[in-house]
Amino acid sequence: SDEIVNKLIKIAILDPKKKGKLIFDGYPRSLSQAKNLDFFLNSSNQKIDLIFFLNVSKDIIIQRIEKRKKIENRDDDDLDTTLILHYQSIQNLACELLRLN
Repeated sequence: SDEIVNKLIKIAILDPKKKGKLIFDGYPRSLSQAKNLDFFLNSSNQKIDLIFFLNVSKDIIIQRIEKRKKIENRDDDDLDTTLILHYQSIQNLACELLRLN
């Protein structure tokens, strides 16, 4: 949940040993998480220096998920619903976050 992830991110951001040394991979995944990240970075006088946005086509993602599903014997990768909805929500969120920055 956002609450759990946000608490973990807060701990990492406020750790003086990690100041200016963090890399976030796959975070934030929601607008709530993005606002949380912004708040804690600002309150600890830190900022994001660089954002990588890997724009991968939906077809390539589907191929990778299908392969992962077979190799790892996963049943949580339902192409017809979960994956397509997740892809669309991530695309929308990424556009929103990039506009904020």
